[in-house]
Amino acid sequence: MGRIELGGTCNFRDLGGYEVAQGGRVRRGTLFRSDNLSGLETGAFHAFRALGIRTVVDLRTAHERGNRPNRLPRGSGLRLEHAPISIVPELERRWSVIDRIRFVLGGHLARFDAKFLLEAYRGLPVPDVLTVLET
Repeated sequence: MGRIELGGTCNFRDLGGYEVAQGGRVRRGTLFRSDNLSGLETGAFHAFRALGIRTVVDLRTAHERGNRPNRLPRGSGLRLEHAPISIVPELERRWSVIDRIRFVLGGHLARFDAKFLLEAYRGLPVPDVLTVLET
């Protein structure tokens, strides 16, 4: 729930404190989220390491990762998992901005509700990701 200032990142947050379905809460300092780590500044590497992050799960497509690769501290023993969530495979193609706007305005994203996202998370190659989110 708390925003963490890490140079070069946007919206980096500790998800600790969020309520889960069974009535518990996510423990602080155990689960973080960010837009992407392609802009992580070298000066922020120490602060990033201090968070104790052991695994980074990149939900971006191969195309997105190719355009903006992660900048992660070397020698930190981080495990990097690629688990792309492509809610609309057509958007992976190099559509023009106009084409994307037409797609969204056409109502095609309406079917991507919380149930869809939960099912997408179930498919992640990270052990017990839903257990972490639900406890």
